[in-house]
Amino acid sequence: MQAYYQRMRPDITPSPEKQQLMLMGTGFHELFGSAVSSEEYLEQFVEMDGIVGRIDVYEDHPLELKTSGRLPEDLAYQNTAYIDQLGMYCAMANDSAGSIVVYRRAEYGRDPDLRRFTLEFKDLGRIADEMRRGRDELQQALDAKDPSRLPQCVWWNRRCDYQSVCGCSVASQGNQIVAAGAVEVREDVEMNERLLAALGASKGQRAAKLILNDLVFPRRAVVGIPTSTSDEGDTVPEPNLRELQRGGFQLALNDAIRYGEPGAYRGIPVSLGQMKAIVRAHHDMPCIFGSTGTRSMIERDRL
Repeated sequence: MQAYYQRMRPDITPSPEKQQLMLMGTGFHELFGSAVSSEEYLEQFVEMDGIVGRIDVYEDHPLELKTSGRLPEDLAYQNTAYIDQLGMYCAMANDSAGSIVVYRRAEYGRDPDLRRFTLEFKDLGRIADEMRRGRDELQQALDAKDPSRLPQCVWWNRRCDYQSVCGCSVASQGNQIVAAGAVEVREDVEMNERLLAALGASKGQRAAKLILNDLVFPRRAVVGIPTSTSDEGDTVPEPNLRELQRGGFQLALNDAIRYGEPGAYRGIPVSLGQMKAIVRAHHDMPCIFGSTGTRSMIERDRL
C-alpha cells in the first residue's frame, strides 16, 4: 500500500522531523557499514524476476541494519517487517542464513545500543513465491489505479504519511512473506560485543596534523577529543555509536546540500603555512552548516 501511494501521490512528502530521521538513518548506515566491514561487501545489489534489492552488508551472509527508537525484546513478534525484508534478500541470494542489527537511537536522554540477531530461514521457495505474488498484486493495482485489493500496510496507525488518503483502515491484513514458524531467530550476544569493539577500535586516536577545527576549538584539540579528516578535508567523528548517529545525519545532510543543486556547493582548497584544508562554499561564498541538539531553531539575533 505504501509503495502504491509513493508512486501515485508524489505530492505527499514526509514532515521535516521524519526527514531528519530518514537522513540520520541513511548516514548511519553508511558510517556503520564502513566501520564493521570492508567496502567490497557494502550495499550489494540483488535481483530476482524483476524485483531488485540492496543488501546493507553481504560478507558471509546478508546483513540488514535497522535504526529504531527501541530495541526489540522479541524480534519475530515485534518486527515481522524486518524479518520479511531479510527473508526476501536471502531468497534472492539463495542463502538461508542472515542477520539483522537493530540500533537504538540516542534520544530523550537514552543511551544508544544495538543488538544483532541471527536468522535461519527454512523455506526460501515459499518466500520467493510470496514475492512474485506481491509483485503482481502491486503491478495490477498501479495499472488499474486501484489499491483496494492491496493488503494493509504495516505502518497503518503508526504516523504513516499516506494515512489520510489510503484505504488501510478497511484493507485485509494480508499474509506474511515469511510464515510464522518458518524462521529461527536467536540473538547473537558474542557478535554484539564484537560489533561494539569494532566500532570503538579507533577510540583515543587523533589526526597526526592540525585541522581548521583545532584553531576554532584549541582546548578540545589539547584535551584530545578524537577526530580525523576525510579525503576532502571534512572533520569525521570517531566511530562509536553516539558519534555515528550524529555524524551519519551530518553526512547525509551534507550530501543533500552538495548534490541537491548541481555545481552550487563545492570545496575550495586553502592553505595556511603547513596547514591545508577544504573550505566549503555555496555559490562561491564560504559557508558552514551544523546540526544542533536544541529543541528550537537558533534565531538570527542569537547567532
